[in-house]
Amino acid sequence: MTEKISPTNDLAFKKVFASEKDKDVLAGLVNDFYGYRLTAAEIELRNPYSIEAYREFLRDNSGADIAKLRQTARDITAVLKPQNADFTAELQIRPECHFLPRSLYYPCDLFCDGYNQFPQPNAAGKIDRYASLRPVLSLNITKFNLFPDDDEAWRIFELYDVRHQRHFPQNYLRIAYFELRKKNFANDNQRYWQGYFLSGAAAKTAPEYIHHAARLLEAVNFTEEERKMVSLEEKAIATYDAEMYYAYADGEAAGKAEGKAEGKAELILGMLSRGHSPQAVADFTGIPLARIEQVIIN
Repeated sequence: MTEKISPTNDLAFKKVFASEKDKDVLAGLVNDFYGYRLTAAEIELRNPYSIEAYREFLRDNSGADIAKLRQTARDITAVLKPQNADFTAELQIRPECHFLPRSLYYPCDLFCDGYNQFPQPNAAGKIDRYASLRPVLSLNITKFNLFPDDDEAWRIFELYDVRHQRHFPQNYLRIAYFELRKKNFANDNQRYWQGYFLSGAAAKTAPEYIHHAARLLEAVNFTEEERKMVSLEEKAIATYDAEMYYAYADGEAAGKAEGKAEGKAELILGMLSRGHSPQAVADFTGIPLARIEQVIIN
């Protein structure tokens, strides 16, 4: 069996979706979630994959820092030429405090970025910076349930007039979420993408571009340097997970010895001291966020 690298690895995510020669994979992803029929030639990568960026990252950060900085496979950004729109994709591996507002900040920041980068002259020959603002499509892929009230894997938010039930005249912001742990999809291809992100494999009946994505994950397609970087990241994340587990186990043991309330307080403080956010502690342990905040205050 061919050795594969995890599709949720930061380096692998960028290598698969942000490589110039493999843009058919990114085109397939965009089309399956936004209903377009883009070709690879109609996508311009704004931050193409580069091994040099990872060399610099590893020079500047220790292995311990990687666990903190790589909780997310950072964004892929591209220009969709027929739509004259920017696209950004991000894969969020674990629950994280402030993820929802951050998922709004990135596309809004990308939208505002056009004000200074793409100034256009108007009919009078004067620069009209507002006319240069381009719509932004944002795809957030999560390996945890972000919206717990239903089993819908795919949802998209746009500017909307609630009172008159009308969409904004132009879809400047389309912010979407794809939850990999859910079961209801808008189309079969989204189901195939779920299988790819969770296993690194492509179903036999999946489109060719998803098979292409799966082939790109084969270890033989990574240089020795890339494989070392992937291994370093995976070890750092495993260490992070182990710290979370043992902090939880230690807290449970303390709870039995010293009383449930005291044990939970020790667990909370122990995890916070390791650098975990209050929301991360809540997500991992099931302790209500309000209880965690109370412990912090006291």
